[in-house]
Amino acid sequence: MFKGTVNIKLSEIHKWEDREISSVELDFGKINGKILNQCEREVSGNLTAAMRQISTEYTSRLASMISTVPFRAIEKFPYEDFELICTLIQRYLMKEDPQEYYNNYMKEKVGFTIPAVPALPENPEIEKVGDTKIL
Repeated sequence: MFKGTVNIKLSEIHKWEDREISSVELDFGKINGKILNQCEREVSGNLTAAMRQISTEYTSRLASMISTVPFRAIEKFPYEDFELICTLIQRYLMKEDPQEYYNNYMKEKVGFTIPAVPALPENPEIEKVGDTKIL
């Protein structure tokens, strides 16, 4: 199970009370049964264990509990940031690596993706051997 910390760079600086929040550090090593039970109580206890990972209220509350960012501040984040934070918690709850997901997300965001299909040669009928072209 992943026990590291994922430092999420937000799309913009968010103001909350007297703070400016530019990143959220999710410390997954803090998660234990007590935190999970507390989180479940805070969402009215209406969730089964299978529903935790799909509930944005549950996942955003859990994110708040393992970071220094208040739940009400996370709720005010724009969609892109809120959804990313919830998705990282979801990945963790599904026993996947949230850091790997975040790394791939950032690569795609800045355009460093691997092409799905390798590039084809300019003229597939011509094969080059040394300095000689063979038709």
